[in-house]
Amino acid sequence: MGKGKSWVFYVSPDGSDRARGTRNEPLRTLTEARNRIRLITRRYHTARREYEKIHRECFEKRSALGLKRLQAWQMFARSRNDQDLQQAKAFLAQVNREDKAAKKREAEAYARFKKNCGDNWR
Repeated sequence: MGKGKSWVFYVSPDGSDRARGTRNEPLRTLTEARNRIRLITRRYHTARREYEKIHRECFEKRSALGLKRLQAWQMFARSRNDQDLQQAKAFLAQVNREDKAAKKREAEAYARFKKNCGDNWR
């Protein structure tokens, strides 16, 4: 399939959400960067009588400290016979399991933090 195209958006506190998101014109918020890359769909034509549609999605995760990070995109090549649906279903199930496990770890970390610090941390 060849090399794909990648997108990079720069974010800075002194940027603007109307900017292009480049290094010289950064966006102001992660929310705007997320909105721009949440779902990017392209269609590619091949020599055969099939089509491939590439889906990339961005997942937002929260750390135990409340910080946010954007998880990498996952790429799916779709064809008319839809043989890849099981692969996509398995990937989404894995993401769901990882998300539940991360939330459980965060809750446990917060409980330990609260137990160790009590109400003195406020």
